Amino acid sequence: MLKQVLVSATVSFLLAGCASGPSFESRYDQVMIGNKQTPDDYSYIDKSSLSDEMRFMYYIGDPDVKPIKSNNLDRYAKNYNPHAVSDAALIGGSVLTLLGGANIFQLGTFGLGNFGGRKHMDLQYQESKIIVLVPTDGLDESQIKSKLQASVAQTTLAVRQAIEGAGKYFLEDKYFTESGEYDIAYFIANNENGKTPECVVQGELNSYGRIGSNYFCSSALQMLRAQYRTKLTDNRYLPDSDFIAYDVVLEPGFPIEKLSMNSEFSYLYVAPFGEYRELRVESYNRTQEQWKKIYMSGRLSMFPYIKNLKTGNIHYFNKKISALQEDIKTPII
Repeated sequence: MLKQVLVSATVSFLLAGCASGPSFESRYDQVMIGNKQTPDDYSYIDKSSLSDEMRFMYYIGDPDVKPIKSNNLDRYAKNYNPHAVSDAALIGGSVLTLLGGANIFQLGTFGLGNFGGRKHMDLQYQESKIIVLVPTDGLDESQIKSKLQASVAQTTLAVRQAIEGAGKYFLEDKYFTESGEYDIAYFIANNENGKTPECVVQGELNSYGRIGSNYFCSSALQMLRAQYRTKLTDNRYLPDSDFIAYDVVLEPGFPIEKLSMNSEFSYLYVAPFGEYRELRVESYNRTQEQWKKIYMSGRLSMFPYIKNLKTGNIHYFNKKISALQEDIKTPII
């Protein structure tokens, strides 16, 4: 079902919860404790040419989406020459200017052509998202469930603080299936009139208080493939433990600069805007200049990167781009 929001987060908890409202059954068992993904399921996981960032995104994603061609984020902007102008001109300057100004923000023309070379990037890489890993070694099923619930609560708080920090109003909303099962919770930001004015289609509150009919104007929190993953060694982003991963898929323009978390394994993946999911972008009544303003605020990026939400450190997949950072906590704009 499509959900209408300006800034929101959709949560597929796979957990029991909520003391009021319609009855529902726990979806926690869908995590499938006895069915773990392992490094053996990922045929390219030992490829030495992959960066830590690419191996991380590959391992928490679909093993059938191999990190080759358009799905190798290390090669995004592979034809970009950072020395086309002097480094002094680039450092502190605007990449946007080098890419042809605001023209890349014209609706329907988001590809960067030969610059990015991304024509068939898989959907799992086309949207920015919060990624949270929950280590599970030494815990029984009950303890894992409790730890997972606490983690989701912490992530929910981080999303709420980001929304309110951007001056929007936060609304937590829950979705129940026709059978009464608790399925998804929405964290919705809107203006003082309870509207989401930038969305193409305005939704309405239903009997559960849910706003909707266009989920492309929302963000979505969900368990990644509803499965465990076993330990993968020698990667800066992964725990030395088996773990469960879930993510919060963010709508384009979410106030990512307001996000921070105290969890050691909480990250922000920022997708390249030149390949952002087109249906997402087209769901907004935003002009070229509005998109440019959002970009200049740091809420969009031309290049994919991962940010540690505890330390604030930013790491680009393409190390030629990393070399242009003023410091490790500042994205390139």
